Amino acid sequence: MVESTTFSYEYSKSLNTQPIQLDEAFELFYEGVSMYGSYWDHVLGYWKASLERPDKLMFLTYEDLVEDTVLYLKKIAEFMGYPFSSEEQQQGVPENIVQMCSFENLSGLEVNKIGKHREGQGNLEFENNIYFRKGKVGDWKNYLTTEMSQRLDQRTLQKLKIYNLFIIHFCLNLIRACNYLL
Repeated sequence: MVESTTFSYEYSKSLNTQPIQLDEAFELFYEGVSMYGSYWDHVLGYWKASLERPDKLMFLTYEDLVEDTVLYLKKIAEFMGYPFSSEEQQQGVPENIVQMCSFENLSGLEVNKIGKHREGQGNLEFENNIYFRKGKVGDWKNYLTTEMSQRLDQRTLQKLKIYNLFIIHFCLNLIRACNYLL
């Protein structure tokens, strides 16, 4: 939610329109209003699809990826049918890919500092740097109040109470990390 609000704020500035404030964005998110629909419906839809078609959809969390990026890169490569060979692993290819794709590396690229997305397309044009905030798990604590956090926890439990504890636990952690969802 915080990430999406930051993106919306920066995008609104690029259009010279009034950006949405965090408290308003929170209420919209809380009520399930966003340009992509309810966050909880979105998560549950993909969760259910991953259970129904585990060969077609791999369900991962940002926290898991951050915690052990190399492990999950290997899992993703295998899932896609392109596992790393023993030789590639010995040469450190997965580690090199993780470094090249790291938040620090990508956010530091010149094109992402000063480049523009959809350049020359009028109101669709915006600076690439709005895609990058901090990339830190738990940074939401610097933006959401204790009350907001508690309300999100309660809403998550309410929306997901018919599902098993794993999904509830997962979603609570995902909301706390929400560096890009609204």
